[in-house]
Amino acid sequence: MPRIGNVEIESPFLLAPLAGVSDSPFRQLAREQGAAGVYTEMVSADGLVRGQKATFDYIQFEPHERPIGIQIFGSDPAIMADAARVLNDLPVERRPDLIDINMGCPVRKVVSRCAGAALLQDVPLIERIVRG
Repeated sequence: MPRIGNVEIESPFLLAPLAGVSDSPFRQLAREQGAAGVYTEMVSADGLVRGQKATFDYIQFEPHERPIGIQIFGSDPAIMADAARVLNDLPVERRPDLIDINMGCPVRKVVSRCAGAALLQDVPLIERIVRG
């Protein structure tokens, strides 16, 4: 069975994070229709680190949605690392199975912060974020 880290994935189909779409009912429908795993909407690393309620609302999920991932966006290596720690320090029942870094979002408000797709223009910054 394929794996991502220690998470077994039953098929090659995962629901990617979709801003304004990937809420819990949609994720549950995706699982019912064969998605082997789902993602919440992408969330701001800054919002996680600052403890913003709206950011934490986005990452809520039901146990039967597992395996579930949370995708974070940002460009500051220290904040990205802190955001990953925030997610890893959640109680087990609220902790995601997967965490990944958004490097594809082309939305202006994300790219203007040197995050999302803008990260692809700065490979050394990507390395610093991943090494976090």
